[in-house]
Amino acid sequence: QGAATLVGDTTSILLEIPELDGIFGTNDVHAVAVAIRRSMAGERVAFLQGEYDAPEDAKRLLATASHMAYLKIAEGCDNNCTYCAIPAIRGHYRSRGRIAILAEAQQLAAAGVKEISLIAQDITLYGLDRSGQLELPELLEELVSIRGIEWIRLLYAYPERLDTRIIDAIARMDKVCNYLDLPLQHGVDRILHRMGRKLTVAQIVELLDLLRTQIPGISLRSSFIVGFPGETEHDFQKLLEFLHIARLDRTGFFVYSQEEGTAAARFHQQVPESIKQERLAEAIGVQSEIVTKKQQALVGQQFAAMVDGRSAQEEGVLLLRTYMQAPEVDGYVRVPQFNATPGTIVRVTINGFEGYDLLGKVNLP
Repeated sequence: QGAATLVGDTTSILLEIPELDGIFGTNDVHAVAVAIRRSMAGERVAFLQGEYDAPEDAKRLLATASHMAYLKIAEGCDNNCTYCAIPAIRGHYRSRGRIAILAEAQQLAAAGVKEISLIAQDITLYGLDRSGQLELPELLEELVSIRGIEWIRLLYAYPERLDTRIIDAIARMDKVCNYLDLPLQHGVDRILHRMGRKLTVAQIVELLDLLRTQIPGISLRSSFIVGFPGETEHDFQKLLEFLHIARLDRTGFFVYSQEEGTAAARFHQQVPESIKQERLAEAIGVQSEIVTKKQQALVGQQFAAMVDGRSAQEEGVLLLRTYMQAPEVDGYVRVPQFNATPGTIVRVTINGFEGYDLLGKVNLP
């Protein structure tokens, strides 16, 4: 692999920072080993080819447990939300080729992976830049045919492009978990507009109702920003009202951060940090009450659950996850330990909960 021509900012960086041994871009991670070897040989290299798909013979190494993996289907973003620097860092949205994605999924399945989570800055936009069509449903059709993959989870689906074809694919494909991560960000139209978001609150509520009607039992996760520039106390209280209306299963809250180079960083009416922290705590408290009611409603129900492994904190406890629980973020079902290999799917009856974790009993044959 040859080094890219050093031009513009790359040349300046190497000249201004003589301590640098080399540079590679966010889309050239597959070239890291080559870059290191050449820099150790005395070269100052710059790999900035910008090609997103790794070489076909590249072997996927897991940084997760052996039975689950994240599968990136696109890089970059074209949404241009006013608070986000990702488009400037990662570039325009670029879908991976379907052949490369399927080859990686096949490789993961052959290595024993049972669950894959599809990720991108926006998975719903997949394929548009390549063919002019939204191709996520077609990609899912091919992924569900791979032997060995039991669960396919969809993360980071922007709500404005969540069309009926995607909803139908989730509803009818058994391997696709009835789970979606929808970054909604706020519950007030004026703030959503300032954020550069495309939907109104009314449209968001309509979408949530449609999802719950078409996919009974769907688990919905989202994220929200508190303390966005111009957010008044009235706006924040309307956000809390929206949380009660949305009744989301899992939610992450973040205080607004002024990201250098973004439009929102230059907005007037920046909210003081102390007020941001107060609003963060209050929002988390409101959502905790909502989640408690949802957890109570699950007691007595049975679910299929995947074994993750033994608890590192509690002796004699095994950690499972249902379709409602994405890896690493949504808690576990904690059950008395029994003999099971990670990735095994069992039936579990929920008999209690502690915070965001469920407690259960496995229905052994």
